[in-house]
Amino acid sequence: MASTITEFDHLKIPLETILETTNNFDDKNVIGEGGFGKVYKGELWRSWRYEKISARRLDRKHGQGDVEFWTEISALSVLDYYCIVEMIGFCDENDEKIIITGYHYIKGSLSMYLGDPTTFSWQGRLWACETIVKAISHIHGESRRAFSFIHRNINSSTILLDKNWKAKLSGFEFSIKHSLDRKNLGIHSEVIGTQGYIDPTYLMTGSVTHKSDVYSLGVVLFEILCGRLAYNPNEQDDKKFLAPLAKYHYEKGTLHDIIHPEIWNQVARDSKKKMRFEKISKIAYSCLNKEREQRPDMDQVVHELEDIVNALSSDYEGDGTDSLDASDIVSVEESKSVVESTMSNSEKALSSDYEADGTDSQDALDIVSVEESKSVVESTMSNSEKMCQIKRVTLSDVNGKFLM
Repeated sequence: MASTITEFDHLKIPLETILETTNNFDDKNVIGEGGFGKVYKGELWRSWRYEKISARRLDRKHGQGDVEFWTEISALSVLDYYCIVEMIGFCDENDEKIIITGYHYIKGSLSMYLGDPTTFSWQGRLWACETIVKAISHIHGESRRAFSFIHRNINSSTILLDKNWKAKLSGFEFSIKHSLDRKNLGIHSEVIGTQGYIDPTYLMTGSVTHKSDVYSLGVVLFEILCGRLAYNPNEQDDKKFLAPLAKYHYEKGTLHDIIHPEIWNQVARDSKKKMRFEKISKIAYSCLNKEREQRPDMDQVVHELEDIVNALSSDYEGDGTDSLDASDIVSVEESKSVVESTMSNSEKALSSDYEADGTDSQDALDIVSVEESKSVVESTMSNSEKMCQIKRVTLSDVNGKFLM
């Protein structure tokens, strides 16, 4: 363990600092609790400014310990991506084990918003779907990396949403890191996951692969599409689990029977929205295939979701409809007032340049003049990535229930 600690020395944060940040772990600062323990909010002086953070404090009574603690640190320290939680540091002192991640502009876990189609509208759900699949594709491996991760606990509580409904994947304490060239080989392990999301083949055989994560993704996509939780103990027996229920209704062509009425109202009245709903439901259904080999690769899923979201952006550029709610108020005619108001509000100054290189938000906007406003707004509207990317932040492990 000493070598492990040395390897991550640059991420250590003194316990004294965390106690000050969380006001001695005051219950008033608790923002969640899961299988790892309670999660506290706070502010940490970092890079010459205070940053909002979340502190996950290990509580061994839940059954987790050193292995899970170091597994998460090992994963987050190398997974630097805008759709994944930002690792800030950790504390391993006086028998305290605490993981610190960013907490800027986080709205909460996906599970909190599934049944709220007014706040979490159809447009926001599309952005969430796209960024979730990008996060999973990233952890499954890229050509420039020699290793890959299997998450093993993808669910709507380990996925968090920022103010633009972009997803942040967290909860890596059960992840498995292995060689990229062995990506498609099964790994035998203790079955770990969250009820309603676990690959049935993994449950039966104890063998887990990247396609087990793909199955969990299928469940999450149907949660988003239907506005329902993966498991609801209060439902009738044949409706408790969303995965088999969604598969049945997809095959019968009756998905609308299990969708939140308001979500369906948002989709059914617009042919383009309905077409996108059908495309995403087809992806979700393919992810739930009983045969692992028949489930899609994540690269394929990313490509299909990007096409859907890019088409949504193109629609907006053409007629100003069917766009992310936050951008509906922007038109070229209104660009002068929009840019001026943006320039005066540092909360909204996280432009794509700022996100990319970390420059001060005010500096990023000082160059924008009213005369340039038309081109600024048009370029913003035409690039969905730059519209909604924000600095990587998240809270992890909120309200997760684990099966061991």
